[in-house]
Amino acid sequence: MGTTCEGKLYFAEEKFDLAQTALLKAIDLEPNLSPAYDLLMPTYMHAKNLAEALNQMNAVLAKKPNDLRALLVIGMIYSQIEGIR
Repeated sequence: MGTTCEGKLYFAEEKFDLAQTALLKAIDLEPNLSPAYDLLMPTYMHAKNLAEALNQMNAVLAKKPNDLRALLVIGMIYSQIEGIR
């Protein structure tokens, strides 16, 4: 959980690359760590890396096809992609 806390700290400091690194490490150590995914998505969105955000949420859905949070986030990502076009 330490890397999730690091990710939160980096996110608060707007150091999104460092936040992503810490959160991905947390997910690698514990793949079902929901708080890490919850914070990882906004880091990707701030970095305008919507494709990677979508990849991460699809990975969650591959493990839990009925994960409502992941489905909601995917909808938000597609909404942002459509707003860009």
